[in-house]
Amino acid sequence: EQNNWQVPDYCVLPVCYGDALIGMWRGFKEMLALGWTDRLPRMMAAEIYGSLGAALQSGSDALPDMPNTHDTIAKSTSATRSTYQALHVLRQSGGAATTVSNEAILTWQLKLAKTEGLFVEPAAAGAIAAVAQFIESGHIKKNDVVVALLTASGLKDVDAVVPALKPLITF
Repeated sequence: EQNNWQVPDYCVLPVCYGDALIGMWRGFKEMLALGWTDRLPRMMAAEIYGSLGAALQSGSDALPDMPNTHDTIAKSTSATRSTYQALHVLRQSGGAATTVSNEAILTWQLKLAKTEGLFVEPAAAGAIAAVAQFIESGHIKKNDVVVALLTASGLKDVDAVVPALKPLITF
Protein backbone atom coordinates (compact mmCIF):
# COMPACT_ATOMS: atom_id res chain seq x y z
CA GLU A 1 0.00 0.00 0.00
CA GLN A 2 2.83 2.42 0.91
CA ASN A 3 4.38 1.75 -2.50
CA ASN A 4 1.16 2.61 -4.37
CA TRP A 5 0.34 -1.13 -4.63
CA GLN A 6 3.47 -1.72 -6.68
CA VAL A 7 5.03 -5.03 -5.70
CA PRO A 8 8.79 -4.86 -5.02
CA ASP A 9 11.09 -6.97 -7.16
CA TYR A 10 12.61 -8.57 -4.06
CA CYS A 11 11.71 -9.03 -0.40
CA VAL A 12 14.68 -9.88 1.84
CA LEU A 13 14.01 -11.31 5.29
CA PRO A 14 16.09 -12.63 8.17
CA VAL A 15 15.23 -16.30 8.42
CA CYS A 16 15.32 -18.81 11.25
CA TYR A 17 12.68 -21.42 10.47
CA GLY A 18 11.11 -19.19 7.82
CA ASP A 19 7.82 -18.21 9.45
CA ALA A 20 7.97 -14.54 8.40
CA LEU A 21 9.11 -15.51 4.90
CA ILE A 22 6.18 -17.92 4.54
CA GLY A 23 3.71 -15.39 5.96
CA MET A 24 4.85 -12.57 3.72
CA TRP A 25 4.69 -14.84 0.66
CA ARG A 26 1.15 -15.89 1.59
CA GLY A 27 0.16 -12.25 1.92
CA PHE A 28 1.49 -11.42 -1.54
CA LYS A 29 -0.28 -14.44 -3.03
CA GLU A 30 -3.56 -13.36 -1.42
CA MET A 31 -3.16 -9.79 -2.72
CA LEU A 32 -2.55 -11.20 -6.21
CA ALA A 33 -5.62 -13.46 -5.96
CA LEU A 34 -7.74 -10.47 -4.87
CA GLY A 35 -6.49 -8.44 -7.84
CA TRP A 36 -4.79 -5.86 -5.64
CA THR A 37 -1.43 -6.54 -7.30
CA ASP A 38 -0.38 -7.87 -10.67
CA ARG A 39 2.65 -9.99 -9.78
CA LEU A 40 4.66 -11.60 -6.99
CA PRO A 41 8.11 -10.62 -5.67
CA ARG A 42 11.11 -12.87 -5.36
CA MET A 43 11.64 -13.85 -1.76
CA MET A 44 15.19 -13.83 -0.41
CA ALA A 45 16.52 -15.26 2.85
CA ALA A 46 19.29 -14.01 5.11
CA GLU A 47 20.37 -16.91 7.27
CA ILE A 48 23.10 -17.64 9.78
CA TYR A 49 24.08 -21.25 9.13
CA GLY A 50 22.87 -21.82 5.57
CA SER A 51 20.48 -24.77 5.46
CA LEU A 52 18.20 -23.11 2.87
CA GLY A 53 21.17 -22.20 0.70
CA ALA A 54 22.54 -25.74 0.93
CA ALA A 55 19.18 -27.26 -0.03
CA LEU A 56 18.79 -24.85 -2.95
CA GLN A 57 22.29 -25.65 -4.17
CA SER A 58 21.83 -29.42 -3.89
CA GLY A 59 18.30 -29.45 -5.30
CA SER A 60 17.17 -31.59 -2.38
CA ASP A 61 13.90 -31.23 -0.52
CA ALA A 62 15.62 -32.34 2.68
CA LEU A 63 17.14 -29.43 4.54
CA PRO A 64 20.44 -30.34 6.12
CA ASP A 65 21.07 -29.67 9.78
CA MET A 66 24.07 -27.39 9.44
CA PRO A 67 26.97 -27.53 11.87
CA ASN A 68 26.91 -24.81 14.49
CA THR A 69 30.43 -23.70 13.65
CA HIS A 70 30.32 -20.27 15.26
CA ASP A 71 28.50 -18.28 17.88
CA THR A 72 26.21 -15.75 16.28
CA ILE A 73 25.14 -12.33 17.49
CA ALA A 74 21.79 -12.81 15.71
CA LYS A 75 20.24 -15.07 18.32
CA SER A 76 16.69 -14.83 16.92
CA THR A 77 17.73 -16.40 13.60
CA SER A 78 20.23 -18.94 14.86
CA ALA A 79 18.53 -22.24 13.94
CA THR A 80 20.81 -24.70 12.19
CA ARG A 81 17.94 -26.00 10.02
CA SER A 82 15.09 -24.14 8.38
CA THR A 83 11.81 -25.65 7.13
CA TYR A 84 10.58 -27.20 3.92
CA GLN A 85 7.89 -24.52 3.68
CA ALA A 86 10.53 -21.77 3.59
CA LEU A 87 12.48 -23.70 0.96
CA HIS A 88 9.29 -24.08 -1.08
CA VAL A 89 8.69 -20.31 -0.95
CA LEU A 90 12.21 -19.59 -2.20
CA ARG A 91 11.81 -22.04 -5.06
CA GLN A 92 8.28 -20.95 -5.95
CA SER A 93 9.27 -17.28 -6.04
CA GLY A 94 12.59 -17.76 -7.85
CA GLY A 95 14.39 -16.47 -4.78
CA ALA A 96 17.67 -17.27 -3.12
CA ALA A 97 19.37 -17.51 0.27
CA THR A 98 22.65 -16.18 1.56
CA THR A 99 24.55 -16.66 4.79
CA VAL A 100 25.49 -13.51 6.70
CA SER A 101 28.42 -13.22 9.09
CA ASN A 102 28.62 -11.58 12.49
CA GLU A 103 30.94 -8.97 11.01
CA ALA A 104 28.48 -8.05 8.23
CA ILE A 105 25.59 -7.94 10.70
CA LEU A 106 27.46 -5.65 13.09
CA THR A 107 28.66 -3.43 10.23
CA TRP A 108 25.13 -2.92 8.98
CA GLN A 109 23.63 -2.57 12.46
CA LEU A 110 26.01 0.31 13.17
CA LYS A 111 25.58 1.81 9.68
CA LEU A 112 21.78 1.84 10.00
CA ALA A 113 22.11 3.55 13.39
CA LYS A 114 24.54 6.20 12.13
CA THR A 115 22.97 6.96 8.75
CA GLU A 116 19.26 6.26 9.25
CA GLY A 117 18.77 6.64 12.99
CA LEU A 118 17.53 3.04 13.20
CA PHE A 119 18.71 0.82 16.04
CA VAL A 120 17.68 -2.64 14.84
CA GLU A 121 18.24 -6.08 16.30
CA PRO A 122 21.13 -8.09 14.79
CA ALA A 123 18.79 -10.34 12.76
CA ALA A 124 17.23 -7.28 11.11
CA ALA A 125 20.67 -5.93 10.24
CA GLY A 126 21.31 -9.35 8.71
CA ALA A 127 18.58 -8.64 6.15
CA ILE A 128 20.39 -5.47 5.06
CA ALA A 129 23.72 -7.32 4.99
CA ALA A 130 22.05 -9.90 2.75
CA VAL A 131 20.82 -7.16 0.39
CA ALA A 132 24.43 -5.98 0.03
CA GLN A 133 25.58 -9.56 -0.66
CA PHE A 134 22.80 -10.13 -3.22
CA ILE A 135 23.82 -6.92 -5.00
CA GLU A 136 27.47 -7.97 -4.96
CA SER A 137 26.63 -11.42 -6.35
CA GLY A 138 24.43 -9.96 -9.10
CA HIS A 139 21.15 -11.42 -7.85
CA ILE A 140 19.82 -7.89 -7.26
CA LYS A 141 20.46 -5.23 -9.90
CA LYS A 142 20.86 -1.46 -9.56
CA ASN A 143 17.29 -0.50 -10.53
CA ASP A 144 15.48 -3.33 -8.71
CA VAL A 145 13.02 -2.36 -5.99
CA VAL A 146 13.91 -4.12 -2.74
CA VAL A 147 12.06 -4.32 0.56
CA ALA A 148 13.97 -5.64 3.56
CA LEU A 149 12.06 -6.60 6.67
CA LEU A 150 13.53 -5.03 9.80
CA THR A 151 12.10 -7.36 12.40
CA ALA A 152 12.71 -5.69 15.76
CA SER A 153 14.42 -2.96 17.73
CA GLY A 154 18.03 -3.23 18.82
CA LEU A 155 16.75 -2.97 22.38
CA LYS A 156 15.69 -6.60 21.97
CA ASP A 157 19.36 -7.62 22.08
CA VAL A 158 21.70 -4.83 23.17
CA ASP A 159 24.51 -7.19 24.15
CA ALA A 160 25.43 -7.69 20.50
CA VAL A 161 26.42 -4.08 19.94
CA VAL A 162 28.00 -3.24 23.32
CA PRO A 163 31.55 -4.34 22.32
CA ALA A 164 31.51 -1.92 19.39
CA LEU A 165 30.51 1.10 21.47
CA LYS A 166 32.92 3.71 22.75
CA PRO A 167 33.08 4.25 26.50
CA LEU A 168 30.21 6.34 27.81
CA ILE A 169 31.18 9.83 28.86
CA THR A 170 29.86 10.61 32.31
CA PHE A 171 29.88 13.88 34.24
